[in-house]
Amino acid sequence: MLNVAPGPASVVGDKLVADPRVKMITGSGKVGRHLAAECGKQMKRVCLEMGGKNPLVVLKDADLDYAVDAAAFGIFFHQVQVCMASSKIIVEEPLYAAFCEKFAAKAATIKVGDPHDPATVVVPLIRPSQ
Repeated sequence: MLNVAPGPASVVGDKLVADPRVKMITGSGKVGRHLAAECGKQMKRVCLEMGGKNPLVVLKDADLDYAVDAAAFGIFFHQVQVCMASSKIIVEEPLYAAFCEKFAAKAATIKVGDPHDPATVVVPLIRPSQ
């Protein structure tokens, strides 16, 4: 089960770390540093992205085609060189295999290449200076 509880680490995070029912904690940035220290005291598993990977969560009752389209847009928008790229996709197990198959097929149709070609969706770099 996945639960998201936004809020300050000192309020929300500490309560979650102290609760024995919570098996794992995740956080990033300043919150992640605080959670790492608190989880260490209790030997609780912690996953710290420390900068975020903007996960896209696909639940088992999702419209599969819509989820695939959203995931493709989320990751390939601006050549994956944008801070809000969905570079992590979490798919609930009942949809996982079908999602992977459809997502791979969708990704295979995305044209990569010359930025001067109007049919190109993904270019090697977003700016010539890079």
